[in-house]
Amino acid sequence: MKPAVPRSAMTVLEAVSRAPLFKGLPEDVVRECAAVARPVNLRKGQRLFSRGDPGHTMFIIVKGLIEISLTSGDGRKISLNVMEPGTCFGEISMLDGHPRSADAMAGAATSLLSIPRDGFLAVARRHSELALSLTRALSDRVRWISDSVEEFALLSIDRRLARRLLILFDRFADDQGALAISQGDLADFAGATRETTNRVLSSWRKRGWLAMGRKKITLLERDSLDSFAMNRE
Repeated sequence: MKPAVPRSAMTVLEAVSRAPLFKGLPEDVVRECAAVARPVNLRKGQRLFSRGDPGHTMFIIVKGLIEISLTSGDGRKISLNVMEPGTCFGEISMLDGHPRSADAMAGAATSLLSIPRDGFLAVARRHSELALSLTRALSDRVRWISDSVEEFALLSIDRRLARRLLILFDRFADDQGALAISQGDLADFAGATRETTNRVLSSWRKRGWLAMGRKKITLLERDSLDSFAMNRE
């Protein structure tokens, strides 16, 4: 994939400085990381990398969305996460040099910055603050993975679906409280079948918790769905 200049008006330095991994770091550290970053553009639906690909870089999303997913041998996809602008990902493979553990695909026209392993480690060796910030970021990632494993192992499908739906609403709903998503994509994100997802959503619609349209879900009773997700009803 050839690098391309991001269409966003944001400079490379601004994009790096806004990423959580680099927030609060001295300006010279951020500048050194920005100096080794390279821009990449993706079309909607274009794959950034696949599971098993070499992993020598991490990425920062400047604009757009990246879906992280796994696909089973029989073709079933599970969406692990949806990454937003400002998010860093790919740090683990960048550090250990092992192959990618999942697939990454653009959910919209997306601009990213790619930071190579050698360049990042060179900066980290000179500035311990960056290494400590990365340690915190990786700790947060481990906690997130632990919570996700707990959800898939211990929660019923309908409660897991409720939690995942609320996450998506918090991150991507518009000002009217509507979320643009298909039932198939929601099923992938919750690790459920489309049929089960349709049945659960229909039951919530009958309760008046949400409304459904073509590839759109509108949340009407946030407190009710939240109580159900947290097993407080």
